[in-house]
Amino acid sequence: MAKLVLQTAATSEPVSLADAKAHLNETRSSEDATIARLITVATESLQAKYWTQFVTATYDQYFDSFADIGVLQRHPVLTVSSVKYTDIDGDEQTVSTSVWEQGDENGRGVVRLAYNQTWPSDCRGHVDSVVVRYTCGHGVASSVPEQVKQAILLMVADLYTFRETVRTAKVVPIPGVVDRLMSGHGYRGIV
Repeated sequence: MAKLVLQTAATSEPVSLADAKAHLNETRSSEDATIARLITVATESLQAKYWTQFVTATYDQYFDSFADIGVLQRHPVLTVSSVKYTDIDGDEQTVSTSVWEQGDENGRGVVRLAYNQTWPSDCRGHVDSVVVRYTCGHGVASSVPEQVKQAILLMVADLYTFRETVRTAKVVPIPGVVDRLMSGHGYRGIV
C-alpha cells in the first residue's frame, strides 16, 4: 500500500459537539473534551477503514515508481494538484500536467497517463519516488452525507458508553449497522 501523508487537515469535524451531545442525551459541559475526542476518533477510524475523507483535506500519496501510480487512497477526489518524482540524481521534478490526467475508476479517484503520453524516464524508481498531491472530501461539514454522520454518532455513542475493553453486560455489537450506513460511502470494505 502506498504511503499517505496528510498535508492540510480538515477545518472541522463532520459532526458537531452539539449534535453528538444531543445524540448522547448529555448536557454536562464537563464531558465536552471527552466527546470531542471521541468524534475525532470515530471520524478518523471510519475514514481509514473506508478509504474516504469526509470534510475536505489535502494529502500526499507516495508510490515507488510510475508503474505503481493509480488509485488514490482517499475519496471523493476533488482535484489533483501535482505529480512529482525524484530523478536519478536525487532531485525533485514536477511532471507537466499535459502528461497525466485525473480520472475515475469505479468511483475511485485515479491518476493516469494522458492520451499519447509517457511518464518521465529518469525516475529513481526507489521507495516513495513519486508523490501525488490531491484534495479530497465532500467539502464542508454540512455537505457530508447524513448516513456518514449517523455512523459517526453511533461510534461516538458506543465509545462513550463502553469506555473499557471488557463489558460485563450483554450488548449487541454495532459494527454491522455502521457498515450498512457506510455502504456506498467507502471502498475498502470490512477489515
